Amino acid sequence: MNVSAPYTGSAADAGNVGGEITCTYENDNFTIEAATGRFNPDIALNDLGDVDITGVPDFLKDGNVVADLYNPQISLDISNDMQVDGVVNGTIKAFKNGRETASVDVEGIRVTGGKTTHVCICRRGNGVEGYDQVITKSNLSDLIKTIPDNIKFTATAMADSKKEGRFELGHTYVIQPSYHVDAPLAFAENAVIEYRDTLDGWHDDIKDMKLADGAYLLATANVTSCVPAYMSLDVIPVDADKKELKGIEVQLVQKDVKASADGVESQTSPLEVKIMQTDDDAMKRLDGLVLIVAGKASGEGNAVTGITLNAQKHTLKLTDIKIKMVGKVIGDFN
Repeated sequence: MNVSAPYTGSAADAGNVGGEITCTYENDNFTIEAATGRFNPDIALNDLGDVDITGVPDFLKDGNVVADLYNPQISLDISNDMQVDGVVNGTIKAFKNGRETASVDVEGIRVTGGKTTHVCICRRGNGVEGYDQVITKSNLSDLIKTIPDNIKFTATAMADSKKEGRFELGHTYVIQPSYHVDAPLAFAENAVIEYRDTLDGWHDDIKDMKLADGAYLLATANVTSCVPAYMSLDVIPVDADKKELKGIEVQLVQKDVKASADGVESQTSPLEVKIMQTDDDAMKRLDGLVLIVAGKASGEGNAVTGITLNAQKHTLKLTDIKIKMVGKVIGDFN
């Protein structure tokens, strides 16, 4: 309430004449509907929720896998119907079998009053567009180096008390967050994946045979790869129970597969595997081979990074497969 009382006397009297103005205002009752000012309300924003990681290929679940991804991203939307800006600070944690495996702090998420704020939290910000704010965290890939079962995002929020805002009394204001994780399978420099397959069912065919001294099996093939990763092959001989078989020695004469530099142009590499018997009866117990293909982003002094793997385009083909016996085989058919 403002009161003004203009003086109507002469200018000469203005400095010498004193006076008093009294104003009385009475109102039986009134309601304040809104207030404008600088506020710091309590904001209950403790848990932004969690995301279960499902549908992970088996070859990414191996303990030797290092999922060093090129640019995983977390898209965070925060709807704020208060006419007050705010700041959110949070922590993203990854869990595997109930155990925390990694943690990344994210601070300074700016939330605009009266709208939905779109935020991208990523490892690399180059080329990331369409967001109100892009926050880069170089260690974001640590969350999924070991593929987790669950990712949890906890946060605290506070209003910007330095800016003026307006609140309607009796109205419930809501800050509603939502987020999702986007982690395309594109390698960074330290990525390692491992794929296993088994060639088995040999036992019935070779159970009555053994190799003579100095004899061995020689398997050769050409591998044509469009995969943007350097790969190498390892082999484990197994018996009918799929347990590693002692007495069989495997030498990988040529085992490395060249990477496609761009995921489009293929590269062809020769493979050569030598299978020998160090125990006279080992060949009779051999049922097959477990093939282990390890893929790395780095190799031959170079690294292939930032290319998202595609099941249709990035293929691995074996051609000209040949298996031959070098030396003599002894059969017992009694």
